[in-house]
Amino acid sequence: MLKKTKKMAADRKNLYRSDTNKVISGVAGGLGEYYNIDPTIIRIVFILLAVYGGSGIFIYLILWLLIPKKSQGHVDTNKNIKENLAEMQSTAKDLVKENNSRKIVGIFLVVFGFAFLLDNFGVIDLSSIWQFWPVLLIIGGYLILVHHE
Repeated sequence: MLKKTKKMAADRKNLYRSDTNKVISGVAGGLGEYYNIDPTIIRIVFILLAVYGGSGIFIYLILWLLIPKKSQGHVDTNKNIKENLAEMQSTAKDLVKENNSRKIVGIFLVVFGFAFLLDNFGVIDLSSIWQFWPVLLIIGGYLILVHHE
């Protein structure tokens, strides 16, 4: 019986964030590896959830906080959360840096392009999206300020 328990424990697959297949933190890559699904599909699901009420962003951040990196291995949960929180802060700072302003614009364009595509197919209604055009000015101004510092 003990042999069977050890074998089952050895066969069990653990959920980790991917160190190699990642865009932001490896959450989608890790989920893809765990469930044997293309991570692009998982990323699209997160984008859809973000467009439909913003829950995709919240879920992604929670998973980023809770799921350890594969390179960390099995660590204490509290230590894992502290390390992931530090990584989130570091990534946020990196996104603001001059070299990553292109990444911010790229993410912004992908999300809005995807939303407009869904609007073209009648999946969502973006008729009031133009009320938010000042957001484009704010983001553009911010990127210009970050670029000159």
